[in-house]
Amino acid sequence: MSARLGFGSVAIALCWVALLAGIGLAGWVMLRPSPTFEDAAALAAAGRFDEAEERINASIKARGSDPRAHLLAAQLLLDRPVPEGKEGAELRLDRANRAADHLRQVQFEEPALAAIAALYRGKASYYRQRTGEAEAAWLDAIRLDPTVPEAGWSLLDLYYLQGREADGQRLALQLHEVEPDPHDRVQLLLELVRQDVMPLAPGAVVERFEPVVEQAPDDLHAVIALGLALVRDSRAQEGLALLRAEVQRRPEDVDAWDALLTGLDDAGELDLMAETIALLPSVLAESPRFARHRGRVAQERGDWNGAALFYRHAVEEAPEDLRLIYRLSRALRLSGDHAEADQLAAMLESAEQSKSEVPSLYDEANRLANLGDPQHAELFRRIAHQRERSGRLREALAWYRLVIEARPEDSESRSAAARLASSGGVR
Repeated sequence: MSARLGFGSVAIALCWVALLAGIGLAGWVMLRPSPTFEDAAALAAAGRFDEAEERINASIKARGSDPRAHLLAAQLLLDRPVPEGKEGAELRLDRANRAADHLRQVQFEEPALAAIAALYRGKASYYRQRTGEAEAAWLDAIRLDPTVPEAGWSLLDLYYLQGREADGQRLALQLHEVEPDPHDRVQLLLELVRQDVMPLAPGAVVERFEPVVEQAPDDLHAVIALGLALVRDSRAQEGLALLRAEVQRRPEDVDAWDALLTGLDDAGELDLMAETIALLPSVLAESPRFARHRGRVAQERGDWNGAALFYRHAVEEAPEDLRLIYRLSRALRLSGDHAEADQLAAMLESAEQSKSEVPSLYDEANRLANLGDPQHAELFRRIAHQRERSGRLREALAWYRLVIEARPEDSESRSAAARLASSGGVR
């Protein structure tokens, strides 16, 4: 999905059109683009990037600090293709540095224009291995204009790479609600299905975030992604050392502590987990984020009643986490509550069986040229059913609502949507 960060020549022209269209009538009179800008955009659309860049640079030298010229210069630098390999990486970094210089000269009052500028600030930061800055810029772009091209997709890509499943799901559902294009509206939901089909190997995450952490060692989410990937790639001590250092750097940060405890759990360092939980600062000690870890320690000690209590609290916070639900089911069974354990076990069995359906459903949907066509409502219903069985209740509700939009008379989908909307697991 990281390929989404490269627009291509046609997209440059489209973003430039959006830039001009966003000015408004009064601004158009004052900021009417010069022939130089129009010519540069046309050259870029034709793939003649060097000539387009020459036109814009000449305009900047002649006319001073025009924010439109600097923004188009940054677009040209960031969106033009680069060759594969080390040469391409070095060229992209050089262009990103130059684009960042241009973007420092760009300020717009109009939200639509400011959103485009923020989008490109994010792209420049991303190519400079500063993913924390990129995330902040893309979030700013969405705040200014939720439909700004590519900002949401770029964030979804970043969350996918960093293993931030809950953040990715939250963002995709948020963007789905406001996306005006029917195809892209469905595609946002399908992206979550794609990520389910294509989990990242830990080694790939290590390869992606080692240079990021080297460049920006204070990027919390990059460090967490790298540390956990190292643990899961059989390099546990390296990963845990990174995560411990992050806790020392941010002693009251809930994400840092949660990542360290997750790493210890994944590495099987359960004695150290117990010792680490005891070190939680008082401001964090009662946070529900740590219920899962307290449950794991209680489980290791054979305290199944305590484990069940903590896991129940954890599931209330993360009702779609099947690993947690499995642990709760096991704790309930070993503490003597067989009835609820059986209910959870049946749900887990259904979720496991539904996994086999995901690749074919994704492939079928991904082949459709016009995914937003209401004629695909039956496919939407099948995907909704699979997401519901797999415990992805928020996603299931969104898919059922697509079916209802296309087929208001579909009583089965209406009933399912009503059930999910009233469920305590959908918040």
